[in-house]
Amino acid sequence: MSAFGVIRGAIKTEEFDYESLMQTLRHYRKPRDAITRFLNNGSITRVKKGLYVFGENYRKGTICKESLANLIYGPSYLSLEYALSYYGLIPERVEQVTSMTPLRSKTFQTPIGVFDYVHLHPSKIAVGITLIVADLQHQFLIATPEKALSDRISFHKNLTSMQDVYSFVCEGLRIEEDLLAKFRIPLLKEIEEIYRNPAVTHLTQLVKELS
Repeated sequence: MSAFGVIRGAIKTEEFDYESLMQTLRHYRKPRDAITRFLNNGSITRVKKGLYVFGENYRKGTICKESLANLIYGPSYLSLEYALSYYGLIPERVEQVTSMTPLRSKTFQTPIGVFDYVHLHPSKIAVGITLIVADLQHQFLIATPEKALSDRISFHKNLTSMQDVYSFVCEGLRIEEDLLAKFRIPLLKEIEEIYRNPAVTHLTQLVKELS
């Protein structure tokens, strides 16, 4: 069997790291030369240093962008517009994958798409994150709807009243009132207490009125 046949048979996901490649090719004399050859002929594609996906013509399934986002830069969790779109809260389909991280903000332009990471103070990271198991090979960390929207509005400097928040959320982002009314108030209060951000406080008040 060819070296590529070995790795394609051994690696079950479309996304994989350098260690997985080297482990799979450990019996070959020059595994690094083989990896260079795979990159040159398009069998595999480098997403970033040490992280790869199979080339488009060699994939058995779809790439899980959500799982990949957690791997590209971390610790991190999906949030902002991408998470709001994932939950069906905003009508637009969002192509740029947006995440929050306690590390410095960074954007990765990759062959798979743009992955944007926004810094959030470490003290605000833990609340309101959930682990989603997409399938047997993929899982990823993502903000809850409450957290994703709180992250989004907390960076907006002009939301100084509940009416401002309503206009931005319901008219700007076009989130329906009935969807907002389903937000969990206890979780919003927990986020509000940690974020200490006026816009998040007004969001909690808005959801109370709509519920």
